[in-house]
Amino acid sequence: MAAEIDVPQAGRGRGLNPETVANRLDFSLSEVYHALAYYHDHPEEMRAVEEDRERVREMVVAFSNPIL
Repeated sequence: MAAEIDVPQAGRGRGLNPETVANRLDFSLSEVYHALAYYHDHPEEMRAVEEDRERVREMVVAFSNPIL
């Protein structure tokens, strides 16, 4: 995959099945299942990635709304 796409996040909470995610992201079905398997096989790593993303989001918000 050329771009970093959070496949589990793409379908989570939206009720999307793997086939729909594959079609919407223009991935093969095997790529989606591979990403899902990796996600579920590496929960600590995925949790760390999600925490890093949350810190970045918080920084963006902080810089977007400076206190005057």
